[in-house]
Amino acid sequence: MPSDRSGSDTESDKTVGEPSSGPLLTGMLEAVGFWERRGGGPMSGGIFVSYRKMHNGERRVHAQTIEAVVDRLQHHFGEEKVLVDMELEPGVHYPSKLRDWLRDCEVVLVVIHREWLDDLRARRGEKWDWARWEVETALAMGLHLVPVLLDNARLPGKEQLLAEDFPGLAELGTRQYWRIGFGSWKKELAELLRALEVRVATESMPAAERPEPRPRKHFWAEMAAAVATGLAAPWVLAHSPAGQNQPQEFLVALSIAMTVVLVVWLVVVAAYFALRRLYDRYDVLFAEAGPNSKITNGLLVVGIGLLLMVLGAALSYQAVVAVVLVVAAFAFARGHRWVEVRRRERWPYPHLELRSEAVRGVLGHAGRFVAERDLLTRVERDQVEFVLGQVEWARRRMDDLGRLGRWAWLRQAESLLPAAYVLVLATMAGSAVLAVAGGAVPSYGAFLAGSVVVALLCCPVTFELAFRLRRWQRRTVVADLPARVDRVRARLAEISIPPARAGVVEDR
Repeated sequence: MPSDRSGSDTESDKTVGEPSSGPLLTGMLEAVGFWERRGGGPMSGGIFVSYRKMHNGERRVHAQTIEAVVDRLQHHFGEEKVLVDMELEPGVHYPSKLRDWLRDCEVVLVVIHREWLDDLRARRGEKWDWARWEVETALAMGLHLVPVLLDNARLPGKEQLLAEDFPGLAELGTRQYWRIGFGSWKKELAELLRALEVRVATESMPAAERPEPRPRKHFWAEMAAAVATGLAAPWVLAHSPAGQNQPQEFLVALSIAMTVVLVVWLVVVAAYFALRRLYDRYDVLFAEAGPNSKITNGLLVVGIGLLLMVLGAALSYQAVVAVVLVVAAFAFARGHRWVEVRRRERWPYPHLELRSEAVRGVLGHAGRFVAERDLLTRVERDQVEFVLGQVEWARRRMDDLGRLGRWAWLRQAESLLPAAYVLVLATMAGSAVLAVAGGAVPSYGAFLAGSVVVALLCCPVTFELAFRLRRWQRRTVVADLPARVDRVRARLAEISIPPARAGVVEDR
């Protein structure tokens, strides 16, 4: 906005000398703690608003504008950050409260209306003109003072204030102002809030946890432990009471059982791979619906019910009860873990796992957060920006992981599934070797050979399908996220004030 005030724009701020206003300022600097404040005392980063909306018992026409400005300041920065005397509690000592606010504030906004200078003249003879005292004290303390001109009000120049015998206010005429005009006050006020953000302290965001994907530290130790356990388990089980009577038959049965486990894993992975697009669609729907979605809970209940129906026809009553207990224990463990994670990782989630459901989940949370609000505070805006930053980081890392080769992907697996798979495979191999060594070839050779062949076929196929599935998931999420992030950012821009660019202080 072009400058239309009198006085030089290039004059530097100077400490006001001894005023000639008598008791208005004499002794007040000590009461306010001026020298302590100048010596670098603690600051809250608050905004002190100096205004005048009454004169001779009559309310000025600009009073509602001042209230609207104060309300917007309080909403954006928080009521505790905006120091204004509009709603003081009964019995509060007014002078002491002003002194405390000026000592703790970082920015002083001086609201100037068209009759501001006329009101100043009319109250020249009064012993306590608090609006004048606030400005003189703020200037003497060296605070960052911003004159806010309402509509077509003008800022008196330094020479004019000196000529009017207001030496304590003279430096006000050298301060760069900010105008809030009729018809554009929302836009002008929003720009002022953005300019003030660099000076007003606010709640800091949590430190983002962004570890770089690395190969598992104990990958080879896990593999070695799985192989050793798998090879030793058949021998131990064969000499247990369950296998002592018929060790060969027991070993053959164990080898076939482990082969069945490998086949089941292959079927599950193949089913996920074949239905990956449907699975991805529901992943998006659940992320948008939220973790407390009734749809998710309903599908879980239906799934458990179908499982019990199938198992009830094939298993005994005791076995069904055992399955129910296992499912209940698993659900309890997962629920407990979910609660603990939410306790540690409250919004805005400093830790974000590099999984499609996790990344989409937090982005869905951000989308619901902005959709449910009409106007965001500064803290809420920063929270959403923090989450979007986490999502952008996760997208880049998932893009990197989607480019990994098969061996690198296996070593960077996020769980112990590779070790579990090797454990089952080693158990099957150990059972087959011990059975052959015990003379089971004539009777059970075909079963053992079939188990070995099936296991050898399952391994590469399962591994390849799992690798392709994970790579497809990551690439799909990477391609899907930008559009969803843009939608959240567009909504965020509609209901919040964008932050100023780093290192730029907007002033005029």
